[in-house]
Order: sequence, then structure tokens, then C-alpha cells
Amino acid sequence: MLYKSSKDIEQVEDSAGLNDEDWPRVAQVKEKFGSLRFYVRIGGENNENGKIASVQAAADQIWSLVSDAEIESHQICESCGNAGVLRCGGWWRVLCQACDLINQSRTVI
Repeated sequence: MLYKSSKDIEQVEDSAGLNDEDWPRVAQVKEKFGSLRFYVRIGGENNENGKIASVQAAADQIWSLVSDAEIESHQICESCGNAGVLRCGGWWRVLCQACDLINQSRTVI
């Protein structure tokens, strides 16, 4: 999922013709409350006016891709990649039924 999201972002960058200073920088990727969080910094603050519009259009597309990935992460098992559901029991995790059973068997009571 991260690989696909990163490739999608690269395609936006390539089609927008962004230079190195304008390229988005991944600040952080993590799991929080059972779903993906993908923090990206967008460059382009010091460009001339025409370039800022192009960077902003690319940024809007990138934010949309990041949002889609975060939503998708609510439905993908973090252990095996199959369809999963959010499970709240201590840690919030998205797991399929099989991985949840394995996880429960490892839990010490």
C-alpha cells in the first residue's frame, strides 16, 4: 500500500514537472488509531507566481492521494494485506479474522 501510494505521488510530481525544491518530502509515515498516517511537506514557497499555481495543483492531487490511502488503510489487514476490519482492544488495529485469531492466541491474559 505504501509503495503504491508513493508511486502515485511520483506520477503527480512527474506530470507537474516539479523541480527538486518543489518535490514533496515525506515527513513521517506511521500508524495511528489503526490507520495509516502519511505526512507530506510540499515545497514551492519561494517560486514565482506562475510556478506556485502548478505546485499548488500538484499538492491538491497529492493530498487527495494521501487521503484515499488513509481511508483504504481502514480496510486492509496490517498483517497479511487481506480485507480487514478495525479491532479495538488495547491497541487499535486493522486485522482480518484469521490474523485476529492469531493475535488473540498470542495475547497473555
